[in-house]
Amino acid sequence: MPRVYKTVRIAYETKKWLNDIITKCEEQLKKEKESLVIECEDKLRKSDKFKNYSPTLSLSVSSGSIVEAAYYYSKSLNLSSVDWLKIAEESKIEAKNELKQYGSLDVGSITPRFFIGTDVLDGLEKMQWELKPDTMQRNLQLNYILKLIIYCYYKHICKKDA
Repeated sequence: MPRVYKTVRIAYETKKWLNDIITKCEEQLKKEKESLVIECEDKLRKSDKFKNYSPTLSLSVSSGSIVEAAYYYSKSLNLSSVDWLKIAEESKIEAKNELKQYGSLDVGSITPRFFIGTDVLDGLEKMQWELKPDTMQRNLQLNYILKLIIYCYYKHICKKDA
C-alpha cells in the first residue's frame, strides 16, 4: 500500500500519549535493534550495489507507525459508537488528571508529520463520518479521531500494567 505524509495539529495530551507510546516501543526495540542493524548492514555490504561504501542504518519508532498500529488495534476491537463515546470521556478525564499531575505538558511540536499508508488515512477519514453524532452536520475533525485511537492504544500499551 502506498504511503503519504499527513501533517495534523493535535492536542497536547494526544502528543503526550503518542510520545509515551513511542518511548515504550523504543525500549522494546532497543533489545533487538543492534542485532537487526548489524544483520541488515552485513547483507547490504555483501551486495554489489553497496560494494564501494559502508551503509549505516538507524531503526526507530515513528509517530506514523504508532498511528498505524493504533488504527489497526482499534479496528480489531470492533468498537461501537457508544464505546467510542466512553473512550472520549475517559480521554478527557485522563487529560485533566495529567494536566493536574504535570502542571503543563511540554511535548514538543503538536503538529507532527505522519508517514502513513493510504489505507490507514482512508480508514481514519471514514471514521470521521462513522463516529459523527446525528446532530452534527459536518464530519468530525481528523485530530479528534487521532486522539481517540491514540488514547485507545495508549491504554493498551502503557496502562495495561498499571
